Amino acid sequence: MKHTPYSKKSVDLMFFLKGVLFVLLMIWIIYYSKIFSSSESFQNTIGPFTFDSYGKYMMENQNEKLVRPRLTKNIPIETEDCESKCNQRACIQMAEQKRILNECLKCNAQKNKCYAKSIIGGVCNDCDDSEITGKMDCLNILNFGCINPYNIDSNNGVEPYFIQMPTDTVTSPFDTDCVFCWQLKDFV
Repeated sequence: MKHTPYSKKSVDLMFFLKGVLFVLLMIWIIYYSKIFSSSESFQNTIGPFTFDSYGKYMMENQNEKLVRPRLTKNIPIETEDCESKCNQRACIQMAEQKRILNECLKCNAQKNKCYAKSIIGGVCNDCDDSEITGKMDCLNILNFGCINPYNIDSNNGVEPYFIQMPTDTVTSPFDTDCVFCWQLKDFV
């Protein structure tokens, strides 16, 4: 007869207790995984909106008073007499940007002509049939336009300009009291 240290009842009781412990452990894991998954899941939301519903909300509610950053109306936008008021190098850059923008606008105004970007600004080429309907928007801020200072969240730009900051009343983050339109783009 073989000697066993445990009786049949005690072995059955140990298997039963291990089974109960295993079931309780599984219930505990399932319960806490649901708690953590609901509290630690990262959702693409903006307040009560998802990113998709936020875009839809903005398109449907354009007339509501939403906060749109812009310059105040009492700061004049200037385009002339830059050299006597500001840094000459920046004035040359503004004149060059204005020249390229005017070339683009004149080119696109011609029938069967399209303006194309290049390293030195751009060139006026003959259009393909596909390009005639999709001519470049020269005033777009991604092309040659400057940010509209009264509606800076729009891609519809304006001609190059500078702003003379009233240094006695406004602290400018720039090195000079002349702020050019391309400098504003970095702060939008």
